[in-house]
Amino acid sequence: MKELTEDHVVESLFRDREDSVDRVLRSRFGEAFERFSMRLKDRLRLQERLQKNTGEDEQMCIDIGRKMNLLDSQTFETVEIATRWTDFGKTGPADATLEQQSLIARMYAIEKTFPKPPHLMSLRDFLELSADPDITRRIPEHLETLWDMGLIECNVRQFINLHAQWTMDIIRDEPAIPYEAKVSAALHHILEGNNPDGLVDLSTEELMIPSLNRPIGMQEILTILLDKYQARRRFPIPGTERLRTHAEQIEWLRIYMEKYVALKQYPSWLREKLHACINVLEGAGPFSEFFAADREAENVEAALAAK
Repeated sequence: MKELTEDHVVESLFRDREDSVDRVLRSRFGEAFERFSMRLKDRLRLQERLQKNTGEDEQMCIDIGRKMNLLDSQTFETVEIATRWTDFGKTGPADATLEQQSLIARMYAIEKTFPKPPHLMSLRDFLELSADPDITRRIPEHLETLWDMGLIECNVRQFINLHAQWTMDIIRDEPAIPYEAKVSAALHHILEGNNPDGLVDLSTEELMIPSLNRPIGMQEILTILLDKYQARRRFPIPGTERLRTHAEQIEWLRIYMEKYVALKQYPSWLREKLHACINVLEGAGPFSEFFAADREAENVEAALAAK
């Protein structure tokens, strides 16, 4: 019998872990996974290992979107595919090395409860917030990596905003991902002014997407709202340790959308579509199957009704 060396054991464990990750990814992407480039598969594996909540968050957005029943199944398929890719740019630029991808992915995994506005924070400040000891004990080394990537001058807000463009750069040439879904994924921060590849002609009242020969549509709007709704519910209300209920998140969403529509001087029709979509989202909730805050609110209501 051939003796197992330490290298053989390590290789076997690594292969088992890769197989486990691939099973998760195949269940998420279906047969399309087999048609992804090897480069894309490797990034997906890295993201699954280093940003464990991402896939769960995406699935939650999709499930909430289905409950809204706002779009026909064919149109919603675009939203579903787009939602799988909105945060894929959080693995770094398309040309990043494996070491650089790993650092960027771990930086985006840092819980973003900031002690001051992110535009006033340096990337050193950001790294110091990490609970990952491998990041905090190697900050000088990581800053050198960020310097090599041309990112060292970014403040935290600028750094966070980069992931939308990086998403498009990474998936642009992947034939297994429909182009319309690529556009919807890349535009999930268009309200804040992030317009990868200049996909939207902001000079037009219609907010045309020339490559699709149509204006921003419900596919993009729903992708935006689901991303905002779910992401914000993961963080406590500022100054408290309490997470928002469905009703509180809907109110936050209305204020946020109104702020950015006004700030970026978007046309009134976009405001109307956003608020109409938020109304549907409000009616579809609460989502007690996903959020403890909703379960607690329902228990309180039930207790009051029983009195």
